[in-house]
This record gives sequence, structure tokens and C-alpha cells, in this order.
Amino acid sequence: MNRSKMLIPVIMAALMLLVFCTPAMAWQVMGADEGDSGWQKLGTEVVVDDDLLIFGNEIQVDGKVNGDLLIFGQNVTINGVVSGDTIVFANAVTLNGTTAGDFRGAMQDVRIAGTVGGNMTVATNSVSVEKTGRIAKNATLAGSKLVVNGPVDGRLDGGFSSAVINSGIGKGALLKLNRLELGPLASINGPLDYTSSNELTKDAAAVVNGKITRTEPPVKDTATTPASAQSGSGFFTFFGAIAGIVASFIIWLIWTAIHRRSFESMQEQLADRPLPSLGWGMLAIIATPVACLLVLVTIIGIPISVMAFMIYILVFMISSTVTGCYIGARINDYVKKESLRRPWVEALLGITILQIACTIPLLGFWISLAASALCFGALILALAAGRKPLVEMYYEKEIQEPEINS
Repeated sequence: MNRSKMLIPVIMAALMLLVFCTPAMAWQVMGADEGDSGWQKLGTEVVVDDDLLIFGNEIQVDGKVNGDLLIFGQNVTINGVVSGDTIVFANAVTLNGTTAGDFRGAMQDVRIAGTVGGNMTVATNSVSVEKTGRIAKNATLAGSKLVVNGPVDGRLDGGFSSAVINSGIGKGALLKLNRLELGPLASINGPLDYTSSNELTKDAAAVVNGKITRTEPPVKDTATTPASAQSGSGFFTFFGAIAGIVASFIIWLIWTAIHRRSFESMQEQLADRPLPSLGWGMLAIIATPVACLLVLVTIIGIPISVMAFMIYILVFMISSTVTGCYIGARINDYVKKESLRRPWVEALLGITILQIACTIPLLGFWISLAASALCFGALILALAAGRKPLVEMYYEKEIQEPEINS
């Protein structure tokens, strides 16, 4: 089987994941070469009429981007204007300019001194919204420290160790934290719901135009577990298994409808070489994250590492489908009933058995790990089997096209 055809489902699914996780990306790229300092600057006179991807160490955007902006870097400063969404993966980020759309990403520290025209959704260590900063819609934040001195026109949600709010919040706040402080300029137009073991510290001038509700964090009782909790846990476990069965079966239907041969190739490797599949799969599960981290330290390797990690997660997602169908086929071989001699019956039977087995306490984790390893290994072996040595291809061509002597 041709290796490029084998990659079709993986690449297609990875692209689907990119579509759902990020806006439509452009093909304008700014990137540092491997040997230079990694400094990237978009000057004030530059206008990019497209989506833009930038990667480097020090990145400064002073110009205008008429589209979405995606950045991979270390220290990022955005002084210009972005007409679409801004997505940043970096160490330290400062927004002095304007992004008309959403602002999303993961970073160590972020400082908002400009305007976010849409929603702000970030995972970070510390967030600071300056007096000159503004978030026009909702802010969903997670980190260690939050300081809000600029207005959030929508709702403020998040989880932090500590938070200080000293500005207007347009539609209430829902927070989970250790300590919460409202400064003299705080004005929350809506309810304030917070989960904390400490009481709110509120300045006398602070205003909350809604109900203030404090919830004590739940305390786990390791000595006894109520029967109601046990039954609730069992319900969610059952529901999760059913959802897993349905999702895995849908993946099988879509995959076999689009490119059945690639799926069959992986099933052939599992049937012929189950132990090598398991071994190679375990190696891939362990080595892939390490390789992604090693590649991540290089500038050019950042987008490659992110894509590889997304495919890595994707293979985990399809593992119950691949391994479940293999289990169903083996059961079919053992039982030898004609009623099971249908692909969809084998798929549904095997997936159901695997999903139920994964819910077994303690043992379920190892079953799930083995299922994932078998899928990784089958993919590796199927890709390897699709390769033909150049010499073999040459001789095949010679046999198919014999030389005609005149």
C-alpha cells in the first residue's frame, strides 16, 4: 500500500482538528532562519491583507494584519492592529494595540494594555489588564495571579490563586480562587459567584450590582463514601462508556467510508503482528512527547512540534476504534458464527467490549494503555509496510516493461 494514501486519514483528521481549534489560517508566514537571532518585526508601514503566521524568539507586530494572527515565540509585543483573531503561544505577551476578534492562547505572562474586541480565552501564569486595556466581550482565564484594572464589558470567568479586580465588569463574574480582592474602582454589573475558603476583601467604595455568593470548596472525605456518590459515579462511568462506544463507531463509519483501505491495512498489521505492534506502540507513546519537547527548543521546530503533538493526541482518539475492531474480528474468528460475519457487527461488538473493559477499576487504565499502544504500533507498521525499496521497485518495472531488442 502507498504510504501517502495511508497518511490520508491522519492528515485529514489533523486538519479537521485545526479547523475546529483555530480560525481559518492563511499561508502568509514570517519565520526566523535556524542560524539568526530569531528577531521578527512587522513594521508600522506594513499591511498584510491575509492571515499571518509568525514564529521566532523576539516578535514585535507594529503593522496591520487584515486577517487572523497566529504567533509561536518567546517574547511577543503587539502594537499594531489585527482585524481578526489573535492566537499566541509564547512566554511573555504584551498587547498594546488592538485585535478586533478574539484573543486566545497559552503563555507564561500576559499584559493587556490595548483592546480585545472579542472574547479573551487564555491559560497562563499571570494576567494583567491595565487601565488602558479593555476586553469588549467575555474573559475566560486560568492561571495563578489575576489583576484587572481595565474594563471587561462581558463576563469574567476563571480560576486563580489570587485575583484583584479594580475596574468595571459588565456582566458579572464566576471565579474559583484562594483570595479575591475588590478595589475602590471595582464595579461589577451582575452577580459575583466565587468559590473560595477565604472571605472576599472588598473596599468600601467597590460596587456589586448583583448577589454575592461564596461557595466553600468541597472537602473530600476519604474515610467514607456516600452511597449516593457511588451511584452517581457509576452513572457517569456508564454514560461515558456509552458515549465512547458511539463516538468510536462513528469514527469507524466515517473512516471506512472515506478510505477503507488504510483502515484495513492497520487491521492486517494487528492480525499478523500483534506483539510487534504493541512494542512499537509503547515506544511511540513514550518517545513522541520527548521528541516534541526536543524539537520545540528550535525556532523552526515549534510548528512541527505542535502539529506532531496534535497528531499524537489524535491517534489516542482513534485507538478504541482501531483496537476495538481488531478485538471484534478475533472474537468472530473464535466463535465462527455467520451472524457476526458483518464488518459493522464486528466493529460494534469489539468497540463495546473494549469500552466496557476500560471502565474496570485499576485494570481499565492498563487496558486503555494497551489499546492505544496497539493502535500506535499498527499505524507505524502499516506506514512501514507501504514503503517499497527502490531496488524492488526497479526490478518490478523491469519485469513489467521488458526491454525489446530490435
